[in-house]
Amino acid sequence: MFTFNQKFLLEFILAGVVLTFVLLAEALKRTGIVHPVFARKILHIGAISVSSVSVYFIHHETLLWIIGICIPLLLGTVLLGFFKNEESGRRSFGIVYFAIVFFVLTFLFAREAPHLVYYPLMILAWSDGMATVVGYRRGNQVLPFSRDSKTIEGSLAFFIVTSLVLGLSAIMPMLEAPELSFFEILLITLFLSIVEMLSFRSLDNIWVPAAAVYWLMIDFTEVKALFIFIIPFLAYLAFWKKTLTPDGAFGAALLGWVFLLNPEPIIVVFPATFFLIGSILSKLPGHVDESSNRDSVQVFSNGLVPAICFMLYFLMDENVFLIAGISGFAFALSDTSSSEIGVRMGGKHFSLSNGKPSPNGVSGAITFAGSFAGVLFSFLLGILAYLIISEFGWIESIIITFVGIMGNVVDSLIGSFFQAKCQSTEGELIDAETDCSPLARGYKWIDNSMTNLLSSIISCMLGLFLAALI
Repeated sequence: MFTFNQKFLLEFILAGVVLTFVLLAEALKRTGIVHPVFARKILHIGAISVSSVSVYFIHHETLLWIIGICIPLLLGTVLLGFFKNEESGRRSFGIVYFAIVFFVLTFLFAREAPHLVYYPLMILAWSDGMATVVGYRRGNQVLPFSRDSKTIEGSLAFFIVTSLVLGLSAIMPMLEAPELSFFEILLITLFLSIVEMLSFRSLDNIWVPAAAVYWLMIDFTEVKALFIFIIPFLAYLAFWKKTLTPDGAFGAALLGWVFLLNPEPIIVVFPATFFLIGSILSKLPGHVDESSNRDSVQVFSNGLVPAICFMLYFLMDENVFLIAGISGFAFALSDTSSSEIGVRMGGKHFSLSNGKPSPNGVSGAITFAGSFAGVLFSFLLGILAYLIISEFGWIESIIITFVGIMGNVVDSLIGSFFQAKCQSTEGELIDAETDCSPLARGYKWIDNSMTNLLSSIISCMLGLFLAALI
């Protein structure tokens, strides 16, 4: 144990080390000794590494005060333009995202499980940092679906460094980390590498440590190693069948691992039902747009929030999260079926905003046939939950069915009132699939995927609320 004076000295030393990295990175950038990208990563690796070990030397309450003070200061420096992306020139909020994640992890785990702060931050520091350095210096093969021009070489560097960080847990017992098998290291490394590949605008500073914490907490006792290979195969098959784009296949693999590699793999039935029925309906003849390949944004807009609910259920064993997650897929299936059936055989479409006829397939428009299909498929998922979840009765089934229907209604309302719309040459409101200025209605950042995501959040929250009442 450290005395008060020793703790104060350690805090002073760690703060000095972080400040040294800040000054060093800024000096290297200003003098032109190293490229600005490398200077930024020197700060990234150094400061986050110091932060990761600080939980072992600084009292968690003191650390929370320090981080809490730093968050608004860092936000101010970003808004003033001190942190910018070297390629795009946009403000980079990555350092703010990191500070928020550091605060949350410290609050949740620093007292009882400091390794759940140390390992996620060390992976973020070294794996993400080296991925950028290698990608910038040696990267020749840019991932075609990357929004930040990430490279295969950089992703490979992320994979290797993450494997090393996790592998060192076996020889560092002082960290009190769980012993990880080769299978567990492989799964976590693959998962985090794909998360980093799909992230953009510094959001990997949130998603990478969050995903690392989840996999370090999950119980692998009943998990079958074969599943880790089945999921990518099924995702590739969906890509080969032109149901998913390349990045959509990677996104589906991430969610597939969450649904199948857990203590209760039966949960995979619900996303699988949504995906299979949705894929079949999208391939039926008569759609105005036969290119129904889902990309990662569309995959996550429907599956991310239910996946988070399931993850909370696996960790906390509270049925309210299970009901919320299934309710999210009841909404997704209801929305997809009503859209696909409504476009093909719904007859006249009417806008929820004014009750007037609307062009075929426009977001927010409803039909009788589409609405009936939405109710029917939501009921189907509710019955399915009743049949395969032994703890569920008719009340849980009714909640799931009701939330699926209400989520579909909310989706139509958001699509009608808030989703970006342009005005056609005939004077009709149509979805703003491309940039149009000025917008006739809605907000330019609310497209179909954002509408689905917002509706998914509302549906899961409603399912959670109703489940908490029973």
